[in-house]
Amino acid sequence: MPYSEAPLEQKLSVPAYGRTVWSTVTRWTEPLFSVYKTMIISPNSEEQDRIAVAYDNIFSPIIPSEVEPTQEQKTKLAASAMLSIWMISQCANKTEQTKTLSDAEEWFLGRHHSPQLLRISQICKKWSSEDICETLSSLAYDGNFQDLFPYIVEIFETLSVFKPRSHVPIKKRFGLYYTPSDVCDFIVQETLKPWQAENALGYPSVGPTCIDPACGSGVFLRAILNWQKTKNKLSKLDVIPEIYGMDIGHQAIQSCVFTLLLDCIEEVLSKGLVPWRVWQAIRINFAVKDSTSIAGYQRNSTPKSDGCRRKETREMLLDINTDKFERLPATEVMHHELPSLVGMQTLCDVFPEISDGFSVLVGNPPYLSTTYLQFVRMMWNFTNKRYARAGMVLPLSLAYHSGKDFCSLRRTILAKGSWHFSFFDRTPDSLFGDDIKTRNCIAIADFSGNRKSIATTNLRRWNSQNRECLFSNIMFTELNGLSIERLIPKIGSEQELMIYKLLMDRKKRLGSLVKTFSSYDKNHNDSRIFFRSTAYNWIPVFRHLPIIPNIGWSVSSTFNYLDFSTPLEADFGFAVASSHISYWLWRVQGDGFHLTRNFLTRLPFHPIAFSELSIKKLCHLSHELWEKLQVNPIKKFNAGVLTMSYSPYDCASIIERIDKLIIEAYNLPKDFLFALQRIVTDTIEAGRVNPLQLCPVMEETSTEGD
Repeated sequence: MPYSEAPLEQKLSVPAYGRTVWSTVTRWTEPLFSVYKTMIISPNSEEQDRIAVAYDNIFSPIIPSEVEPTQEQKTKLAASAMLSIWMISQCANKTEQTKTLSDAEEWFLGRHHSPQLLRISQICKKWSSEDICETLSSLAYDGNFQDLFPYIVEIFETLSVFKPRSHVPIKKRFGLYYTPSDVCDFIVQETLKPWQAENALGYPSVGPTCIDPACGSGVFLRAILNWQKTKNKLSKLDVIPEIYGMDIGHQAIQSCVFTLLLDCIEEVLSKGLVPWRVWQAIRINFAVKDSTSIAGYQRNSTPKSDGCRRKETREMLLDINTDKFERLPATEVMHHELPSLVGMQTLCDVFPEISDGFSVLVGNPPYLSTTYLQFVRMMWNFTNKRYARAGMVLPLSLAYHSGKDFCSLRRTILAKGSWHFSFFDRTPDSLFGDDIKTRNCIAIADFSGNRKSIATTNLRRWNSQNRECLFSNIMFTELNGLSIERLIPKIGSEQELMIYKLLMDRKKRLGSLVKTFSSYDKNHNDSRIFFRSTAYNWIPVFRHLPIIPNIGWSVSSTFNYLDFSTPLEADFGFAVASSHISYWLWRVQGDGFHLTRNFLTRLPFHPIAFSELSIKKLCHLSHELWEKLQVNPIKKFNAGVLTMSYSPYDCASIIERIDKLIIEAYNLPKDFLFALQRIVTDTIEAGRVNPLQLCPVMEETSTEGD
């Protein structure tokens, strides 16, 4: 069934035409970088020691469960914390804005806070001057700022090494990406749907415990707070006890807690709570941990006493009628011994009150292949087995990678719960915005009950001009027991599924006509077809190598070829590989970009399925197609190499006749021909405001390459 959420209002945290999240946040991050850099280099060694002590007193978690940051890290954490406090205070105090970091710190700690407490802003004179905030004061701290806050504070994680403008490529190198808020909202909506009050699906009436195991600066957890507020009319402060997070970095956890504090700030102020107390109440549920080193939860375990203590501590922090935590210093804070850090920890070691796993897991893990597979396993290892759900945005390689770890993971997925996979191409626009071109898969899993199923979408293309509808028209097709061990097919309809099964059941493949790989030469060979290693709007196969006038053969490393036994078989191979059915199969099975020898040889087409007359027609169409293709050459410079290709857009009628012969030979529904035309047209147009005029399929020449 389709995702039915009404289109979201456009927010700056959602990429748009000509605008990325990163290009937007630079308005704040560039001046923020200037101030932060000044702060972290200004303290002398004595001041750094005192800053570390003051930081511990204010920001060290009341019930610690992790290794402390180093002295150098504490200086940077203190600087970023003070700047975060100052920015949040600008949002909170609309009529009486704080002017200095000292003002902001006093607001954060509360005017009645212990005078014995060493304030961070009082240690380094430069930090307490008005000049330190003058650079930031001219910026607007409005709704747009609050929307972008988690993306703005992410910059603290890399600023110590990298300049602001190199932040995005560095994050990309480490597999880290900003998650747009509409992606978070969609995943949270689909994951938390059973807990929506009017659904009454038999889930527990208590709120779900939710975790993001790579929480970063908190975009997913903020989305959960807003969903609970909007859908279930709950107070955000009442939801806070159900929100948990882990991240490998101290800075990420600190920024995440500030994100959630800002999101609750109206309730904090209306209830007269001290922001520091709320910050600490949120911080209790977060841990600086490498979640890939956590072994999940122990079945049938009972909550540890530490879990009860954490709950009581949080309740006291959020209770305005108790002054338990109005007085510090640190010696009065409820510090306890750290759990053992030797060996593999379980989820209960980190969060003792979570005895049987979380109800909900969401996130966007690092996109390193050796890492993100471990996060996929957390979707069932970190959640309970009675009514849990999980949602993640992942690389598309989850669906097609042929490595043994991927095949093993997909085999396990098939045995775990009910899954919905939606697939997103990177062109013309990308899920993460045009600065981060990725192909993605959004996986939503339901582990309640014993039902095991897989449902998918096609590989979707769209244009940023209509992104507000991106998640409103997603249709899933259940695969009905189809194996996903080798790959997860990207199927767009019940008809596509039926045809895919029919074709995949064929034993004879094109590869049975192909000879073993032979050495390359430039000689003319009528028994050979050539292909490029990448594709886009069509499958770039060639009956012979393209020739660039006055230069000669168009030879580059992107050319590969298949050797057939006879020219007749090569004609057959060129025709079926050029068909729209093959193009559709390529998008169903692959990544929408790479064209491999393995894909072509596994095409489920073989002369044995065709009559003698149909084979003659195919070979005739093969020659006709090759002649007409050469009328529309496309010259391209790529990495300094001039290459030649051919646009098939004027060849639609020929390709349509090839498709008809394949449909007839394999007894496929005749109306699949029209479905193919729609698939190809929709893929190329991709929702552009000024679409290509393609009649009946692709009759107009396009300048887009392959």
